Amino acid sequence: MNNQEFWQDKGRSEETLREVSAIKSTLEPIQTAQTALEDCGELIELAAESGEESVLDEIAVEMDSVDGDLKGLELTLLFSDPEDKRDAILTVHPGAGGTE
Repeated sequence: MNNQEFWQDKGRSEETLREVSAIKSTLEPIQTAQTALEDCGELIELAAESGEESVLDEIAVEMDSVDGDLKGLELTLLFSDPEDKRDAILTVHPGAGGTE
């Protein structure tokens, strides 16, 4: 992007920026979860060394947060195919004798 020629082709540069943004939005939650898990590991080690069980509540809260983040990431990754970004039309037809 620092190259002046990159910005000469506006369409190509915009597409590249969209791709970079999509990659960053996928990687950021993974990096956040990894950091949180590493922090939890350190807290577990500290709790084991000090014998304080009060830290376990903090670890449980952090692990619940990481679990929620990973579930959201899983849903995002399920729809990571290039075609998933496109619009779709869904038509529902009632079954035998139904009106729903």
